[in-house]
This record gives sequence, C-alpha cells and structure tokens, in this order.
Amino acid sequence: MTNRAWHLKSRPQGLPTGDNFELKELPREELQDGWVRVENKWLSVDPYMRGRMNDVKSYVPPFQLGAPMDGGAVGKVVESRSPHFSEGETVFHMMGWREAAAAPAEKFNKVPPMPVEDFHWLGNLGLTGATAYFGLLRVAQAKEGDRVFVSAAAGAVGSAVVQIAKAKGMIVIGSAGGAVGKVVESRAPGLAEGDTVFHMLGWREEAVGPAEAFNKVPPMPVPD
Repeated sequence: MTNRAWHLKSRPQGLPTGDNFELKELPREELQDGWVRVENKWLSVDPYMRGRMNDVKSYVPPFQLGAPMDGGAVGKVVESRSPHFSEGETVFHMMGWREAAAAPAEKFNKVPPMPVEDFHWLGNLGLTGATAYFGLLRVAQAKEGDRVFVSAAAGAVGSAVVQIAKAKGMIVIGSAGGAVGKVVESRAPGLAEGDTVFHMLGWREEAVGPAEAFNKVPPMPVPD
C-alpha cells in the first residue's frame, strides 16, 4: 500500500491556493505491538484548518511547514496488532490528509454499526454533533421551554445546536451574520417602536424594509 500525504508547503496569505500544498510520499511505518494500520476512505475539511495554516498560537497547534497535515478521517482497518481491533472494522481518527495511518490503537475510535454512509461520522454523528449535543444538554443543561440563542447558527456546530434545541422543545433564536437593532418607526401592525429586531439587511446605521425582513426578538434577560 502506498502512503501519500498532503504537506503544507508555504503559509497562505488570504485564500489558500494549490501552490501552498504538496502531495508527497511517506515511508511505510512498521506496525508495532498494539498498533493498527488504517486505510483512509474519507477526509474532513474543516474551517479551523485555515487557522492552523498560520503560525500563531491558538487552541490547536499550527501546521508545520514541510510536515504532513492532519485532521479528521474515517477509514478501514487493514492490519492490526491490537486485540481491540480487527481487519475490516471502520474507525474514526485525527490522522487524516494521508492515504493510510499507522499508530497505537488508542488513537483510533471504532464506530458502532449503523445503516449510514461512513462519511457521516465526520459530521453530525462525529465531533460536530457531539460538540453540539453535549454542549447544549450537558454543559449548558438546557431543557424544554428554555430560550436558546445560537451564534453562528449557519455553521456546522451551530446548525446542529439549532436542530437539537428545537427537537427538545426549546425556543431558538439563531444569528448568522445579521444585525440587531431597535425599531424607531413602524407602519406594520406586528412591530412597534422600541421592539428589538434581528435582520439581514447589512451593517448600516439604519435599515428600512418590509416587516417580513425583520424578526422580532422575544424578551430575554440577556444584552441585545
């Protein structure tokens, strides 16, 4: 089995281009006792990876120039020297952006048998959904009837939080890059002067439009 990996060749300025990356051959690693070799089938492309291309301190280390990149991946076990994994099993791990990964067994997570395509383990059945679910229900301890405000509601985790909250009977308000303001004049029966509204009419001092372009924000004990 060949093993090629994407390397960060140079740090992008603005939007990355193909010139910033290089696909190079990796040496085949000998499988040690307790290790597993996985052939990657799906690789995850995530927004946080752009930040890792910059040489700055963040919640995850930056990619190193000339080194293989990594990220979420789903693949099949092709060789195992661990009693916990068998050939053919599907696993999730963080050694993506290469054709194959070999590492100690604890680096891999076996996925349960479910009638879904393997790539779903990189989305709402994986870290994205788990972050949304446990963040909302375990950390925030939100419950039915609560009002929930979700920032970046159009993002991967945010959109999952919105769906989970609505399914659990919560009142959901989502923000996706719009603006919040106060009604100063109204000729619509559903909106009155002083009401707080959310809209997508751009970043400007004053927004004018039909009433349906504005969403009235219900009273909540939080700043606008």
